[in-house]
Amino acid sequence: LMGLSSEAVSPEVMSSSEAESAISFSGRIKTFGRSPDCDQVLKFPMISWEHARMIRTGAAITMEDLASMNGTYINGRAIDGRALWA
Repeated sequence: LMGLSSEAVSPEVMSSSEAESAISFSGRIKTFGRSPDCDQVLKFPMISWEHARMIRTGAAITMEDLASMNGTYINGRAIDGRALWA
């Protein structure tokens, strides 16, 4: 997950060619994974069904790994549980 925008979005699917695209985020929570129920569907075999979620608290954004098999990374760094993003 490389970029972040505050624009409103609807659920969408990312392919491998879009993997480093900016991700827009509005609201309080956004989920990521292969499940069609996730807000951001990521079609990669290394992504868990429900992989991670972003949580907005005021101006702060936290990324939380949802016990994924391959871990969650922010700018190339693995996070352990939750990590402050912005």
